[in-house]
Amino acid sequence: MSLLSIELTKDEFNKIIQLAKAAGVYDQFRKGVTLSCNNCGAFVVKASALLTMLEHLMNFIDSNDISRSLTDDQQDLYDILCQKREMVVKTVILTDDEWSQYFSHGLSDYQFLCDDKGELITDTEGNPRVLVSTDVVFEFDKQCECRNILSRLT
Repeated sequence: MSLLSIELTKDEFNKIIQLAKAAGVYDQFRKGVTLSCNNCGAFVVKASALLTMLEHLMNFIDSNDISRSLTDDQQDLYDILCQKREMVVKTVILTDDEWSQYFSHGLSDYQFLCDDKGELITDTEGNPRVLVSTDVVFEFDKQCECRNILSRLT
């Protein structure tokens, strides 16, 4: 398991969860949670589930279909979502041999991002976008006893 640690305040997390519930994507996100701490609320989630939720929330904010209780700091929340999304994905530059291998039988070293049609998502220069890790951990209390368990996973 490759594990990426992302910092998020408890207040930011609560706002994101409130927005996820309003957008109807919270339950799907929860299915991607593989480990959680009952004491501090830290959790590990599949990177793909997190990315899907972040993209849905960004689209939800863009649609301006948000209740007044969620719009107080809409731009700040949108910026946080974008920031966390960019932490989860990166662009890779493949060699000619890697491209050849990708088209012939795939590359298991990367988790490529694809659109709804199964097409590879790339940057403006045609380089593929990939997930940085398979799982993401969110910690809220560095003093919690779960830290020992989480540190062994990284």
